[in-house]
Amino acid sequence: MSKPTWFEADGDNTLALDWQIDENSIVWELGGFDGRWAAQIQEKYNPHIFIFEPQRWAYEKMHQRFDRTKAHVFPFGVWTNDTVLKLYEHDTDGASVVKTGGRTMQECNFADIYKMLNTDVDVCLMNIEGGEFVLIPYMIGLNLMKRFRYFWCQFHPGVIESGKEKTELIYEGLSKSHRVMWDYYPTAVAWERI
Repeated sequence: MSKPTWFEADGDNTLALDWQIDENSIVWELGGFDGRWAAQIQEKYNPHIFIFEPQRWAYEKMHQRFDRTKAHVFPFGVWTNDTVLKLYEHDTDGASVVKTGGRTMQECNFADIYKMLNTDVDVCLMNIEGGEFVLIPYMIGLNLMKRFRYFWCQFHPGVIESGKEKTELIYEGLSKSHRVMWDYYPTAVAWERI
C-alpha cells in the first residue's frame, strides 16, 4: 500500500498547522506570497511571525493583511548575500531566482540570511521555488540550521538540473542536526532539531 500524498493527507490543514508552539514562539516564512500559511499560524497560535517576500506587490498585500503587533513583513527575500536578483515569473506563485525565463521578470532585493538569523526560530517554512537548492546548503555550511527547531520545505526539483541528487545532499546535511518528522517529498518535508 502506498503512502498518501500531501493532498490526500490534507497536509495544508493538518501537518502544516501542527507544531508545538505558543504565543511566545518565533515563526519564519521564507517566500510568503499571500501569507496564507502565516495567517493560519497566527490565528491558531498567535506567535511572533516574520515573513520574507521579495515581490513588492505581495509584500504590500501582506503588509495590509497582518496586524503588525506580532507579524513582521519584510519587502525582501533571504539569500546567501545582500543582493538584487532577477526574479522570473514575477507576479506569480512560482516566482523564482533559479528558474530563468518565463513571461515576466523583475529585479528584487534579497538579504543575507546569515545576517538576518540572530535568534532561534521555532518553526520555519521555506517555499522559494528552487532557491532551496542554493540556500539550504549555504545554511548547512554555516551551521545555521541548528537555529531552527522545526524546519519544513517545499522542494522544486524540476526547476534546476540534478534536483533529485541535490535533495539527497540536503537530507544528508540536515541529518547532522535534525530528524525527519514527515516526508511528502517534493510537496513538503519537515525536520525537527535533535
